[in-house]
Amino acid sequence: GEALFKLGRVKEAIDSLERSSRADPDSPLPFRALGRIYALREEWERVIETRYRELELVSGDERVQTLIEIGDVAAGKLHNTDYAARALLLALDERPSDRNILAKLMQLYSAHKDWPQLLEVIARLAEVVDEPAQKGKYLHTAAMLAARELRDANRALEFVDLALDADPDNEAAFVEGMKLRRQLRDYDGLKEMLKKHAQALAGREDKREELLETLSQ
Repeated sequence: GEALFKLGRVKEAIDSLERSSRADPDSPLPFRALGRIYALREEWERVIETRYRELELVSGDERVQTLIEIGDVAAGKLHNTDYAARALLLALDERPSDRNILAKLMQLYSAHKDWPQLLEVIARLAEVVDEPAQKGKYLHTAAMLAARELRDANRALEFVDLALDADPDNEAAFVEGMKLRRQLRDYDGLKEMLKKHAQALAGREDKREELLETLSQ
């Protein structure tokens, strides 16, 4: 089948690979080859149909990679967000901490402005990041999204507090938290934020002016 395709005899190649799949129903190789042929012919729905047939025969890393590739085709070629998301979420079930899959989901939901799902993915991505500054950035992004797109100030504040717990030096998260607490008239919470911020600045000569400003507030 693969040799026939290289010779340009596409219909015969497809027939040969289909016969191969029937001769050895447990092998994913014929479906993988068929998927490549349909991709070169830009028959994207057939690509997905064929890769799903392959999916039943693979496990572990192969299954995850197949699901990711199905998601990429569904999103990039068919512009079917739901289908792509389902494939990527199945891949995420297999690898719950895979940043690559989470990043693809984040890109997918962001492009289609699916804010609730995007928020969940960003929060999940923050959970698998070890570096405090990076974790703080993700959580601050989640706070901004909750505040501006979902209009949920209380949930936004939860993410702000988590961001500051992860990285007390995240100035953007601190400013956002101050703004949200003033908006909600949460003056006790505002005072606690300022106290924590002052404690973080205390003893740092380079932050003396900022400390004085914080104490003044």
